[in-house]
Order: sequence, then structure tokens, then C-alpha cells
Amino acid sequence: MTTPEVKITDARSRLADIVRDASMLNEPTVITQNGRPAAVVIGFEEWKELAAIRDARIVARIRDRANTAEFVSHEDVLREADIL
Repeated sequence: MTTPEVKITDARSRLADIVRDASMLNEPTVITQNGRPAAVVIGFEEWKELAAIRDARIVARIRDRANTAEFVSHEDVLREADIL
């Protein structure tokens, strides 16, 4: 199944239908501008799922970096800065 594409000029007059399809039928629509994909209209629930996946990936990256980073104590930082 291919995702429907709509020119931005046509999307203006069909916005209610595009939003209905995205929210009720879970059918995204690609909005094109100058013949190229510019945006995708998706339902709110799908957007929330995608945002949760993105957030989980960010947290995983932060944890990976924290686990591989070398621990430096506060005192060591002050010593290296010639404050202690």
C-alpha cells in the first residue's frame, strides 16, 4: 500500500478529509511542495507512539554514554583546575 500524496495547494481545500483519514483510518498523507515531499499528516495517536519511541531512543543513548564515560570526582575536577 502506497501512502497518498497531495499537493500543498490541494491540501488546503481537502484538509478536513486528510485529517479525518489520518485520525480515523490511521492513513497518513504526504503533502508535497514543488513536487517534493514536505510534510506528513498522521493521526495524533500515531504521533504519540512515534514520539515515545524517539524519546526511548534518546534515553538509551544517554544511558549508553553515561555507562561508557569515565567518572571524574568533583575533587579531581577542582584539583585539575588548580582550585584545590
